[in-house]
Amino acid sequence: MKKILFVIIAILAIDLNAQENFQSEQKWSNGIIRGHEDLTRFGVEMANLAIGIEFYPTIAIGDHGFNTINPLLRGNYSSDVPNLVLCRYYQLEQAACTLQYWQQNSHLQNIHSLRNYANKQVETFDESLQAIRSLVQTNTAYALEFFYQNDLENFYFWIGHVLHTLQDSYSPAHTQRESQANNYRIKDICTYGKKFPNVCYHQFLGKSDYIWMIKWGCLSGRKFDCLSEEAKAAANATAAYLTLIYNFINSTSALEFEWQQKKLRQMLEKYLNTTIYR
Repeated sequence: MKKILFVIIAILAIDLNAQENFQSEQKWSNGIIRGHEDLTRFGVEMANLAIGIEFYPTIAIGDHGFNTINPLLRGNYSSDVPNLVLCRYYQLEQAACTLQYWQQNSHLQNIHSLRNYANKQVETFDESLQAIRSLVQTNTAYALEFFYQNDLENFYFWIGHVLHTLQDSYSPAHTQRESQANNYRIKDICTYGKKFPNVCYHQFLGKSDYIWMIKWGCLSGRKFDCLSEEAKAAANATAAYLTLIYNFINSTSALEFEWQQKKLRQMLEKYLNTTIYR
């Protein structure tokens, strides 16, 4: 009897330790340590399955943004931890290309699906929504320019950058959405670094940024079923966006790209209206 009790206690101790490690490892949702990597991994898996070929580079479980060689993840991760490529694109001096300045820059919050602001003036909800949608449009077109120049490395990098913005929009720390029954319609877009009246606020290291459910059966493995409902929606939106990009590429030659910009805008507008920013 004592032996059986010892075994049970040992098993419980292992499980509790695993859960503690899991909570420590997984608690970063759409942050710089974990979260975007797995949302992108699921999105790539679903998109490649939908289009029938491995068009997007697959992402291994546990691949981290800070040391990955996957250009999709590098573009996504660099959206939180900037490199010189992004800083120059957003017209920042090299001296200002730091993690703290990047994340607290009041004019770059739209990158993270948050409201931009200046001193005491913050974007209205409609202004912010339109600015973020415009950013997705502009950066997608920029990414595709690299594809049609046969520069896949930069193409995937910038697609990863766009994915960061899209995925952030599903984090409860960044936006407030209605329930799944109401298609996650956005009700508010938050600020970070400065609070404003009647606007939701992104707390530093807030729990609402988690993507994983902490429950029995989800202590390891990074399984899709263990994602929060918001994170599942973000992964599905990722797959839908990647599929859209492939469909555009598959129907548009390099010679046609310039005069098919209107078609691209329309495809993205439909996606944004029905899938993400509505």
